[in-house]
Amino acid sequence: MNTHINIIAFIHLILGGLGLVAGAAVTMLIILAGGLGGAAALADASAGVGEALAVFGSLGVIGVVIGAAVTLFSLPQMITGWGLLKRRAWAPAVALILACFRIFSFPIGTVIAVYTGWAMLSEGGQRAYKLGGSSHPRFP
Repeated sequence: MNTHINIIAFIHLILGGLGLVAGAAVTMLIILAGGLGGAAALADASAGVGEALAVFGSLGVIGVVIGAAVTLFSLPQMITGWGLLKRRAWAPAVALILACFRIFSFPIGTVIAVYTGWAMLSEGGQRAYKLGGSSHPRFP
C-alpha cells in the first residue's frame, strides 16, 4: 500500500507544480498583453487613449487574479503531496477533500480521485497512517 500512497503523493506534487507554473504563465502573458495593448493605444493618437488604457489595465488585473487563483488552488496540492510522503496524520483527509474537487475533471481527474479514495480508505492505507511513518518505509 505504501507504493500506492507514494504514487498519489507524487501525483499531487506534479499537479501542484504544474498549476504553479500555469498560474505564473497566465499572469505574465496577460500582463504582457495588457502592456503591449496599452503601448499600442498610446501610439494611436486618434483612438480614445484613456479608455484603451483602462481596458488594458483591467486586463492586467484580471490576469493577476486568475494567476493568483490558480496558484491558490495549486499550493494545497503540493502541501498534501509532501504530507503524504512524510506520512503526516492530516494528509489523507486533505487528499480525500482534494479528490472530491478533482472528481469533476473527467476523465483523468475522475480516475485520480477514485484511486485516491481507494488508497486512502482501504485497510492498508489507514494502517499506514495509524502506525506512523517510522514503522512503514516511505519508499519501497
